Amino acid sequence: MNYLPIIALSFVLACSYYYGFTPLLLPLLFLVVSSITYFVYAKDKSAAQGSERRVPESRLHLYSLFFGWPGAIMAQQQLRHKTKKVSFRVVFWLTVTVNLSILGWVHTPKINNSIQAHVVNFESLLSNNISNKQGVNVIRAITAFNKKSF
Repeated sequence: MNYLPIIALSFVLACSYYYGFTPLLLPLLFLVVSSITYFVYAKDKSAAQGSERRVPESRLHLYSLFFGWPGAIMAQQQLRHKTKKVSFRVVFWLTVTVNLSILGWVHTPKINNSIQAHVVNFESLLSNNISNKQGVNVIRAITAFNKKSF
């Protein structure tokens, strides 16, 4: 296995953000949760080698399902962890498929418009409760949708 799914996801998220379908929050979420997932896999690998308490497979799958699968792929490749157990790999790829299906569903016009409305409401709620102008600008940058269209 290689890093092609991660490269493809990065390209899709970059294009989606550029054309205004995705707030910057989504790629950041993938980055943060994937980093956490990588470290959880590393901890589990270390625990396996040292006969310590292991991370439950269900928890590894939850991280993969909720935006962490790129980090899981990297950990599996670099650490050579969880690459042999077929039942784990099948469930892992199911979590990737479900995550990507939800990502595709979120990009349908009806759902995307609804998300944009919620992001704008969230941004105004936060900006009303934060007095620091720089903090408001950071929130706007993170939640902003690019207004370009095809």
